[in-house]
Amino acid sequence: MKILIIGGGAREHALGHSISKNKKVSKIYFAPGNAGCQQIGSNVNIKADDIEGLLDFAKANSIDLTVVGPEDPLCLGIVDLFEANNLRIFGPSKSAARLEGSKAYAKEFMIKHHIPTAAYVKVNNFKDCVLEANKLIDKYGTAVLKADTLCQGKGVFIANSQKEAEEFSKKIFIDKIYGECEMVVEEFLDGFEMSLLCFVDNNTIKMLPTAKDHKKIYDGEKGLNTGGMGT
Repeated sequence: MKILIIGGGAREHALGHSISKNKKVSKIYFAPGNAGCQQIGSNVNIKADDIEGLLDFAKANSIDLTVVGPEDPLCLGIVDLFEANNLRIFGPSKSAARLEGSKAYAKEFMIKHHIPTAAYVKVNNFKDCVLEANKLIDKYGTAVLKADTLCQGKGVFIANSQKEAEEFSKKIFIDKIYGECEMVVEEFLDGFEMSLLCFVDNNTIKMLPTAKDHKKIYDGEKGLNTGGMGT
């Protein structure tokens, strides 16, 4: 089997390392891959969000299965595109990936289906964002601000003062560091983050062990949030 793994981070290297142990696998391609991936298979100079380019490569090289690592191509609809071209691909559809691509949509989904989540409001401008954040800071001393777009795990800020809330709101709405997007402003919930990953299809759920995600950049859970510093 020929396998195409989309992405270029540690996650994709780990996927490739495990997949390479399968005796049925004859070749692994990574797009774009990294130096570690090069030791397992071949790196391809195609960006993870170039879904048309990835489709052309998969067709030209008779790829038997594509495995998607990053969120961006999933939210762009790469699974739908590959399946429409009769190619096997592992990952959620574009509609399912929206849960990851939009924090506001995920909040609406949780409320609709009675899944416990922090109280929130959605805002689309700097003035309203600062106003809503300040309400929470006045009441609780803290507010959580989330850019409503894909930010590689870095679009969330916990503000402990009105000045901090204003500075982060400026980055999102004035400086537009993540492009045009709205913001979710929500209550702060104290605790640790746990991830429960599952393999699912229309009828089956197979759960993996739980894992703790260490988000803060410094030891002792201090500093800004990151995309995750290991489990």
